[in-house]
Amino acid sequence: MEMHLQDFLGQHPWLLWLSLIPLLVAAELLWRRRVFLSWTVAVVVGAVLAAVAPWLWWLQLLGALGAGMAAHRWIRPWLLRRLPEPRAVR
Repeated sequence: MEMHLQDFLGQHPWLLWLSLIPLLVAAELLWRRRVFLSWTVAVVVGAVLAAVAPWLWWLQLLGALGAGMAAHRWIRPWLLRRLPEPRAVR
């Protein structure tokens, strides 16, 4: 029996979360505001929660949202201090 892409991604929702990582990294390379790097942490948390409990989509979403807000609050300022400021922002 054939398996369609929708069936496969329904059984492996962590792949949907991981597919967002290259998009966020590309957005960070384009704008360099250190926002998308902190939200990449949220996507990783969502992927881990999806791998542990794939049937709890609401837990994945809440966990990713909470991790994203925490990363934006604490990791982004740390990144702004540690990483050099891009020339376009100056």
